[in-house]
Amino acid sequence: MLSSDLLAMWLADTTLVVKPVIDLNHPEHLTPVDRHDPPDAMAELVRLRDPVCVFPACQRLSRHCDLDHIDLYLDMDDGGPPGQTHPDNLAPLCRGHHRAKTHSRWDYTRLPDGSYSWTSPTNDTYAVPARPWR
Repeated sequence: MLSSDLLAMWLADTTLVVKPVIDLNHPEHLTPVDRHDPPDAMAELVRLRDPVCVFPACQRLSRHCDLDHIDLYLDMDDGGPPGQTHPDNLAPLCRGHHRAKTHSRWDYTRLPDGSYSWTSPTNDTYAVPARPWR
């Protein structure tokens, strides 16, 4: 049996956040939205699916990453199509790799198996395998 004193001692220097279980197949998480920023549940799904930045060899935790639109987001007021923000078009990129993708000729796609294929400015390609879900 675990005493409350022992539990308090274990957690003394720890921040504990309790979140509800996420049903990854719930329409709320999968339904595309017509805005740039994803709803919290969709963002959580993407971060659980990809626990680290999806740039080749990067290990920055997705919790500390931007969520990037794989295909460039174009505001609907500027002629962008509806539903651009959805899990298949989002991936976590740390700030440096997000800037590299946005402001240079790095490009990537998410493949049906959950892996990523990156193309560098020199046309070299890099594969990032799908990671196990957490």
